[in-house]
Amino acid sequence: MRETRYPTEVITDKALLLVLMHLTANNNKNILIGDRLKCMKLPFFAANTMFQDREKGFNLRFFRDKRGPLSKDVYSAWNHFLVLGLLTENTQGFEITPKGDALAQVILNNILSNEHNAEFKDILSSVALKYGKLTSKRIMQIVYDMEISLPCTDGRAKIRDIALGEDMIMVLDNDEARSILEVEPAWLETLTIELSPINAQGLTNAFCDFAKGHVLTHEEVWQNVSG
Repeated sequence: MRETRYPTEVITDKALLLVLMHLTANNNKNILIGDRLKCMKLPFFAANTMFQDREKGFNLRFFRDKRGPLSKDVYSAWNHFLVLGLLTENTQGFEITPKGDALAQVILNNILSNEHNAEFKDILSSVALKYGKLTSKRIMQIVYDMEISLPCTDGRAKIRDIALGEDMIMVLDNDEARSILEVEPAWLETLTIELSPINAQGLTNAFCDFAKGHVLTHEEVWQNVSG
């Protein structure tokens, strides 16, 4: 297990998180997903299910904060989604945009429709259905009563009893996982462009470069990927 993610894991995490937010909004029959507190706990539910079952879909690191499980990786993804126009945020919380809905649907149809990835799609769908309509207050009650296995001690504890700052979910290495999300290389590079603000702007520049005889290389696609 480790604390940091590889660039490819950053991208697949964003893809799964966008799908989770899309499914939540759709289940609510609304573009509204929820406030930041709720939108932090929804990926925790999904990531914890995967982590406990050693299913390497999400690679998000969560630790215990004053308001329960928190992931800086999720904060980073939100910021990118806002910059890219996949989400908007108002006083009620995050709303998914038509652009965000469309990209999430592409991911569902072309990556999560893969039979090998069915378990990951099922977990995201289950979390959206089970928790998507609940208030942040109710979700917090559920979270604090949860008992989880801790990555660093091999023990179990209720979240309310876990010390502040203690890791709750870490990144599984491939040899620790029972199953791993499958994404074809071509789709991975497409998602890298679509889900990275720097690369999205770079794609626009690439069209200009292409007219001058310069084609975007594999290395240029990946060089600016960050969490």
